[in-house]
Amino acid sequence: MLLLRPDILEEEQDQELAKLEAFLTKNGATDFKCIVRGRQRIAYPIEGDWFGIYVLCTYNAMPTTVKTLEEQLSAPVAGNAKKNIVRQATFKA
Repeated sequence: MLLLRPDILEEEQDQELAKLEAFLTKNGATDFKCIVRGRQRIAYPIEGDWFGIYVLCTYNAMPTTVKTLEEQLSAPVAGNAKKNIVRQATFKA
């Protein structure tokens, strides 16, 4: 589950999801699917925003791939650039 900035452009959203798919495919993940749930109110403000764009991604991958992905998504961005992915959570099925 990803939470994107509410003011992200649709093409930036598509780029983020394409990068995620490329990373997972490169690292051996299969059955990648993303469902954009849309802009929804969140329980508490994140970086001053009360809304976010929820994206549910499902895939099959080895635990090492998932760990690497989590580390990459939680890494800070260099400079003053805003991160497009503000929160992420991984659930095991």
